[in-house]
Amino acid sequence: MKSLYRDYDALAYNPKSIGEERGAINYVKKAKQRHKGVEITFDPKAHKDFVTGFRKRKQQRRKEAEKQNTKKAKQQRVEDRAERRKELKHKLGLPEDYGVQGSDEEQAAPDPDAAAAKAQVKQYQQEGFTTTVSVVNMSMGGR
Repeated sequence: MKSLYRDYDALAYNPKSIGEERGAINYVKKAKQRHKGVEITFDPKAHKDFVTGFRKRKQQRRKEAEKQNTKKAKQQRVEDRAERRKELKHKLGLPEDYGVQGSDEEQAAPDPDAAAAKAQVKQYQQEGFTTTVSVVNMSMGGR
């Protein structure tokens, strides 16, 4: 017997054909699940914490915002300072790496013999006189 309906119309009226093609679909189970109520349990302690905690949560949000604002302000100051340094170096014609310190090994405990070796000696000659200038780093006694 030939169906009076097209194939997709027939599927709507013939649930057995759906089960054969796509696997069993149980519309009754779905309807029961839709109408099944959700079980709610009431916890008085959690309710009290929620109701009385508005002020605490608001203060916590304010504290976090203050920390974040302080962090942003500090970062902005650092960036401004770096920008001013860069502009000053540019105005004075200094290289970009001027004033940048070397590695930690160079700044480790200075050797007194090395300090003496780094003494700058300059000689100036004028009208028959020779002047020698030595620049030496001096350390304070007990420091």
